[in-house]
Amino acid sequence: MARNKLADAKRIGSTLTDHDHGLPMDRFFFFAGSLLAFLAVALGAFAAHSLKARLSPDMLIIFETGVRYHMYHALALLAVAWAVSRWPESSAAHRGLGVHYRHRGLLR
Repeated sequence: MARNKLADAKRIGSTLTDHDHGLPMDRFFFFAGSLLAFLAVALGAFAAHSLKARLSPDMLIIFETGVRYHMYHALALLAVAWAVSRWPESSAAHRGLGVHYRHRGLLR
């Protein structure tokens, strides 16, 4: 059955979806990565303009490091979205990611 889904996805030029929810995985990762990147930029701007006067220099460096790592993770999710759209035939990989997110309660 999975082979038929793959053939159908290739035939219509779309990416595979999570088999339980019909959620296009490339769009999910693109949306999640974009949202997290936006939040990283917003947190960085908040730190630069609002927290600079309230935090000590050491605490500001710690906050900026956290925001930087947050952005790295957002970029990694965007890379996953690109990879899933580029290689939809690797359904085992994104099915495993779907199981991970479903287990964590992020997908219904």
